[in-house]
Amino acid sequence: MSLTFALFIDPDGEVDELDTPNSGIEGQHRMVHSHLGKGYSTVGLGRFVLHCTNAPFPQQVNIPAQQMWKDLSGGSLPPVFRGPVVVTGRRRPDGSYPQLPADQLDRLHRSIGAVPWTEPKQPVISAAQDKGTRGEQCDAVAVHTDHATGVWAFVVCDGVEDHVEARWAAHHLAQRIAIVAAETGDPEAAVNAARQDLPTWRLHFCSETKPTATVAAAVWHPRRGEITVAWAGNVRVYAMGATGLVEQLTVDHTVAEFKESRNAPVQSGDGDRLLAHVGEGPVEVLRVYREWVSRLLLCTDGAYGPVERRPRGGVANTLALMPPKEAAGALVVEGVRAAVERSEDEWGEADAGNATALVVDLSML
Repeated sequence: MSLTFALFIDPDGEVDELDTPNSGIEGQHRMVHSHLGKGYSTVGLGRFVLHCTNAPFPQQVNIPAQQMWKDLSGGSLPPVFRGPVVVTGRRRPDGSYPQLPADQLDRLHRSIGAVPWTEPKQPVISAAQDKGTRGEQCDAVAVHTDHATGVWAFVVCDGVEDHVEARWAAHHLAQRIAIVAAETGDPEAAVNAARQDLPTWRLHFCSETKPTATVAAAVWHPRRGEITVAWAGNVRVYAMGATGLVEQLTVDHTVAEFKESRNAPVQSGDGDRLLAHVGEGPVEVLRVYREWVSRLLLCTDGAYGPVERRPRGGVANTLALMPPKEAAGALVVEGVRAAVERSEDEWGEADAGNATALVVDLSML
């Protein structure tokens, strides 16, 4: 008679009971590995453990496993499980897992689909980054909400140049701008506040350079009918409407954009020559009606640049066609891949900058 070792839950709703392997602890771990792949992670939930993949973004969200979590936890918001999930008993000190008794197994079966899935009453947010071929990841993402007012702030910064102090600056500025933007509801004021603080921060944390970053910040107030965007440099903001139409809201502060606006010839490298960043230059602001915006995308040039240079596809396709939790990762992977392919074709070697994307889905709110 076979004994039940674990419950396997597939994203498409298939549920299987896994028999206890005969080869002891090693066999148990090998069985979990065979169902989830390399590098899976575990999350404890009462007397159970949920083993889930650390798979990349294309994995389907496992709604049945999230329903089970919600039922077993008394209604708390579940983690986002992607791909299959294996449920076992709590791990023993020796590393083995106990068999699942009949009553526990019945409870697990009943909990799948027992609680209707409800969308969270907050934006669905995803972010992704890839260092590309650079030495440092000098992009940074920050999201902050003011619990007193309900204001949300979303920020992406792109550190100028490729060194550790640029990385520090991007992370500092992103966090600083996000907090101030959420507290004040004013992204332009937040960027200017960071600009005023930047010399003092450099004095304390930087010894070799004077790092800065380009920035885009978006603020959403649930009780207001508009979203406010502020930016300096070439971090872009896109908005998708309910019909799937995608519009680029920002205009790059670069020499290339300046020349194109005046029908002047653009030279190689003009796209990297900045006319604004957090340290200096104009900070532009725009407002867009909230009811028009289904989804926002904030991304650095390493993500949008290579994709937009392709003859087909582009940012619009990724943002409109991918689920919100997958769109950021898809764009970053596509951007780095496109940059590597282009550089290998033109120069014979792989070259790709930092790529970062932040997707904010407001469609269910």
